[in-house]
Amino acid sequence: MMMQKVVFTSIVVLAALLALIACQAPVTTPAVIEVTSLDISSPEIDTGQSATISCSVTNTGGTRGLYSLQLIVNGSAEQTKAIDIYPGDTQAVAFTFKKDTAGAYKIDVGGMSSKVIVKSTLVSRAFELQYDDGNARDYISLDKPATGYLVSFSPPSDMFSIDKIKLFGVAFGGAGVQLRDLEVQVWDKNKKTLYKTMLAANKFPEISYIGSNFLSKGGWVELKLPEVQAGGDFYIHIYAGVNMGLGFHMGVDDDTPNTHSDVTLRDSSSGQDTILESWPFPVSKWYGEKKYVNWMVRVSGLGMVPE
Repeated sequence: MMMQKVVFTSIVVLAALLALIACQAPVTTPAVIEVTSLDISSPEIDTGQSATISCSVTNTGGTRGLYSLQLIVNGSAEQTKAIDIYPGDTQAVAFTFKKDTAGAYKIDVGGMSSKVIVKSTLVSRAFELQYDDGNARDYISLDKPATGYLVSFSPPSDMFSIDKIKLFGVAFGGAGVQLRDLEVQVWDKNKKTLYKTMLAANKFPEISYIGSNFLSKGGWVELKLPEVQAGGDFYIHIYAGVNMGLGFHMGVDDDTPNTHSDVTLRDSSSGQDTILESWPFPVSKWYGEKKYVNWMVRVSGLGMVPE
């Protein structure tokens, strides 16, 4: 009898334990959200263009999760997306990035970082580069040892194509005078010749004496070029030789201080042109100081500049 009571009691206890276990809620882990695989469709874009910033959001926990994903640009939250994700699921999330201002933008999404470079949209525009106001104070021929006129230019952008050069001057001649033609060159910033051609001196207004209306006798002569790409700063060099008062005389403007005009010397053996360090004109003349002399040379072309 005692044995039966013990067995019965054990069965009751076991049943109670089983019932208690059955009544307890299952143990689950909370939602664990992971953000991975940050990708930017176009790391470099122009202003006004857009890039897609995407990533993957995964719930590695045991319960459904709600997650607020932010697109942070240069430290400021610009966009937010609410993610509702079930255990074990992965969702692809995408943001659209667009800016109207050029610059480098730091991108942060879910603890991951990258950057987008926004470049200015470039358009082609016509420019004329000049240092004169169109009014010549005088016309100057080269004094020994100078053999060439030189003017440096800084274009509005490195992507600048030269399609025209204009010179202002006169040609001193007369009966029986053989005028020397001009050799016109384009140098790059390292003084390497990119292009050269000849320009006939008789294209300029020709005079044989200095009269009262001498300054009104000069004229512009245009020289068209086949779109020479300078790739930055450049020089226009005009080799005229020593003409002893005859031949081409360059127009000079003195309204602004000279920071671009020089003279050159050509080596008779090598044909190499170099900038003269000393100014060759007599100090007794008004143009004896370099700071007053701007050669009247202009350059036209197309430059790629921000819109």
